[in-house]
Amino acid sequence: MARNGGEPVLIDRDAEVGDALCGGFMSWRTAATVAELGIDLAQLGAQRVTSLRLFAGHHSARSDLPEPAYGLSRRSFDSALRRTAITAGAKLEIDTIRALEPGCASGEAREYRSGSLFLAGGKHDLRGAARPRIARDPALGLRLRIATDPGLNALVGESIELHLFEGGYAGIVLQEDGSANVCLALRKSLLARAGNEPAHLFE
Repeated sequence: MARNGGEPVLIDRDAEVGDALCGGFMSWRTAATVAELGIDLAQLGAQRVTSLRLFAGHHSARSDLPEPAYGLSRRSFDSALRRTAITAGAKLEIDTIRALEPGCASGEAREYRSGSLFLAGGKHDLRGAARPRIARDPALGLRLRIATDPGLNALVGESIELHLFEGGYAGIVLQEDGSANVCLALRKSLLARAGNEPAHLFE
């Protein structure tokens, strides 16, 4: 919007960019889209991903990806997005939005009025824009970051691994610093049966 003459305001609740739960795997389509913004994932040190390995019980399969994808932490990616927006002319405000009405976002610091408001709240609900809670057994997301390990890095390599199990799956991909990003998506009931202790899921 800034590049087309607009005066966008980017409102972020955190002065320092955090490391969001989801999004550590960037598909080739995502890479092409952000390249149009001037962001080169390879220059950010992203881990190149060229294949998918799928595991289910004692079975496994492998397939090359149509084009290279990337493993990159959300901290690195979101920092690049923020820098690009500011360089293009967007104004950054650090504030927490508490309520949303047509044409007005109410923050802790002040109100923001505009004819166009775009909300990206992630896991945080907002007064006036709460999401319905209709699922009896909702899906949950859990993440574990494993420090660089030569053995693990050799096993995963330039692959993204998906490990399927009843009630969910785990994805593993290396990121820019050589660490392994392990994300689990699973049903809430499965975690409850494990006593709400993620480590018990692997026993």
